[in-house]
Amino acid sequence: MKTKYTTEALAALRAETGERGAGSGPFPERTAPRSPLSAPVCPTHGPRPESDAAFCSECGRRLATAPGYCARCGTGLEHDAHYCHSCGARVAA
Repeated sequence: MKTKYTTEALAALRAETGERGAGSGPFPERTAPRSPLSAPVCPTHGPRPESDAAFCSECGRRLATAPGYCARCGTGLEHDAHYCHSCGARVAA
C-alpha cells in the first residue's frame, strides 16, 4: 500500500513540476559544492548557511572561522596560542 501511494505521489509531483523520470533526458546542471574550508562552522550546530557570519544564527556562539577564536568551543585565543586554554584543542597555524 505504501509503495502504491508513494509511486502515485511521485508521479503527481513530477506532473506538477514538469519533471521526467530518471534516465529520460539529459543530466541536470550541477553547481559546484561549497568548499568546506570556507564555510563558517558553529562548534554546536556545524556548518552555517551564511557565508559571511561571525556568529551562529541558531545559538549565537562565535563561529570557528572567526580569527582568534577556538574552532571547537568558541573561546577567545591569545595571539600566539597553539592550544585552546579552555578545551585543549589544537589551534590552526
